[in-house]
Amino acid sequence: MKSQTILRGGDQAVNSDEVLKVTTLLYLQEALLKEKYEGCKELIEIAKKFGAQQSEIKEVIAAYIRDKAGGQNGANRNKKRLFT
Repeated sequence: MKSQTILRGGDQAVNSDEVLKVTTLLYLQEALLKEKYEGCKELIEIAKKFGAQQSEIKEVIAAYIRDKAGGQNGANRNKKRLFT
């Protein structure tokens, strides 16, 4: 997909592919939290299309597994991990 700059903040530009990648990773995170596993494969493919690295996808899944094993409730899981 052709990237276009959509936002400038100081010296840093954010392109549309980056925004769509992060949005798709958030949707993947939400699908996992809601246990909607049937949609995860498609979300992963879309995230890759917008430039998500395997390590970014693995981190979303690993955070879900860690939090599920730790017994945290859905309101507090993973909210900040994607952006740290």
